[in-house]
Amino acid sequence: MGGTSNVKRYVLPGVAVVAIILILPWGLPLALPFLLGFGVAWAGLPLANALIRRFHLSPKLATAFSIIGVYGFLLALAYVLTRLLLAGVDHLVNLLPSLVEELDALAEGIKGWLYNQVDKAPSRLHKNLKGNIEELFSGGSALAEGATSQILGLASRILLQLPDTFVFLGTAVVSSFLISSRLPFLGQWLRKKLPTAWAQRVFPVLQNLRSNLGGWFKAQCKLIGITFLVLTPGFLILRVKNGILAALAVSFVDALPMLGTGTVLVPWGLVSLLQGNAPLGLGLLALYVLTSVIRSCMEPRLLGRQLGLNPLLTLMAMYTGYKLWGILGMIAAPVLTITLLEFWSMTKGCNFPKE
Repeated sequence: MGGTSNVKRYVLPGVAVVAIILILPWGLPLALPFLLGFGVAWAGLPLANALIRRFHLSPKLATAFSIIGVYGFLLALAYVLTRLLLAGVDHLVNLLPSLVEELDALAEGIKGWLYNQVDKAPSRLHKNLKGNIEELFSGGSALAEGATSQILGLASRILLQLPDTFVFLGTAVVSSFLISSRLPFLGQWLRKKLPTAWAQRVFPVLQNLRSNLGGWFKAQCKLIGITFLVLTPGFLILRVKNGILAALAVSFVDALPMLGTGTVLVPWGLVSLLQGNAPLGLGLLALYVLTSVIRSCMEPRLLGRQLGLNPLLTLMAMYTGYKLWGILGMIAAPVLTITLLEFWSMTKGCNFPKE
């Protein structure tokens, strides 16, 4: 009997964890719109409860307003970030002709300097060295053509992905409305369906998960605030136009998956250097390095503190998530880790019902 109990308590949860890890790579993309819908519905639940208490609205109407409010906030944030991004792209496009001329002038200057150095070398080396210089600069033009083709290819891939993106977002929006109408009754349904021994363990775990997800959100807000506090004085010192608004926008970009401050600051800094504005260019690159170092140091500590994880375990989870699922995995892995730990703790001391 003792062996059977140990199998149920330790082996079965371990098998379940391995199965989840194996299923996630292909199962997560399928479940992602529904997880997003569930997350939006869950985020709007406090607002729905407040509307019911304050204005005595029906649960369906209150949840509908709460979902609309959450999506309205997300759309407003996306609108602001998109406007800032398009304004930056428009500014860059207007600068491209002058940048191309400056790059050509810079390349010709470097090429002339190299030829002067070759003339100082022994005469028997002149032919080979000049051939290498020509090959170097022809390779540079080929590199520019390759970069242009890559950009055009990226734009075409984005356009091809638009239908899938609309289907994904439409599924997430519809699922959030459908899930939100059932969330208030989900707890009652689980209490009726689950055995008493399980219910006494499951509901505290779910409550802890909710607080942990709230802690993750708080940690992200703190990281955004830290980035904003670093960028704002930097932008003001560098005399960046609308520095406070620009710092706020870059801080939000830093929190988005697959992006970061380098997405904005590095191209901006390089363009400034090519324009001859060395103080602004070097300052922006220095701000990128500073914000990256601060975030790398603070993120494991803040996430670990808010999620109740050891900072080293948080760092290990973030690295493992990055290796398995990329940048998005760095966000999902700590939450997944605390979820598995919560359910692991639920199995301890829980008397599983017999078949």
